[in-house]
Amino acid sequence: MARNTGRMALYEAISQSRKKQAGKESQRQKIVRLRSGFLRKRKEGRIAAKKTLLRRKPNPSAAGVQGIRTKIGLSYVTAVLIALGLIVIVLAGIKLGQLAGRRGPEQGRSGIVGNTDRGGEQDLRTGPYENRRSTEPNEDLQQGNEAFVSSTGQNVIVIASYGREPDLVPVQTHFAEQGIATEVRSLGDNYLLVTRQRYDNPNRRDSNGYAALQKVKEIGAGYKAPSGYERFGSRPFQDAYGRKVWWE
Repeated sequence: MARNTGRMALYEAISQSRKKQAGKESQRQKIVRLRSGFLRKRKEGRIAAKKTLLRRKPNPSAAGVQGIRTKIGLSYVTAVLIALGLIVIVLAGIKLGQLAGRRGPEQGRSGIVGNTDRGGEQDLRTGPYENRRSTEPNEDLQQGNEAFVSSTGQNVIVIASYGREPDLVPVQTHFAEQGIATEVRSLGDNYLLVTRQRYDNPNRRDSNGYAALQKVKEIGAGYKAPSGYERFGSRPFQDAYGRKVWWE
C-alpha cells in the first residue's frame, strides 16, 4: 500500500505546530506564575517595610501624653519643694523671734547670778552704774526681820539680775511689802535688784548675810509676777546671792 506522504507531512506539521503552541503556552504560564509570585513577594515586602516604618515612627499623641505627665510630675515636685522651703523659712523666723525676745533675760543673767566666790566677793565688769530706784519697806515688818538690821558689812544680797529695769519694779514692791528695802543698780548692760542694807559675808553660815540671803529666798518664792512681766521661774529668786558693794 502506498504511503500518502503529503498528508503525513501536513499531519506532522500540524502536530509540530501544536507542540510548539503547547510549549509556548506552558512557557507563558510559567512566566505568568513567576511574575505573579514576584509581584506578590514585592507587594508583601512593601507591606512589611511599611509596618516596620510605622512601628519605628514615634506616636505623637503618646509622646505628648508622656511629656504632659513628665511636666506634671516636675511641677508637683517643685511645688512640694517650694512649700517645704516656705515652712522652713517661717519656722526659722519664729525661732529667731523667740531668741530675740529672750536675749534680754539671758544677757541679764549670764555671768551675774550665782557666780560668787568663797569670799563673798565677785569679779566685776567695768561700766556705768547709778542708783536707779529704791523702795521704802513696811516698817513694822522690817522691825520683825532681825536678819535685815543694818551692819557694818560690805555685802548686799543680789535678788535678781535682768536686762530690763521695768520688770524689776514689781519685785521691789513685793519685797517692800515684806519689810525689805531694795534698790536697782546698773552694772554694764544689766540691772541688779539688791538690798539696801549691807551685811557680812553671806557665804558664812554664822553671819547675818547668810541669814538675810535665806530670808530673801523664802520671801522670793512667793512672788507672783503681774501680767506682762518676767516671772523669774516657777520658784523665783532661789538663785539670789551675796556680792560685795561695787559702786563705792
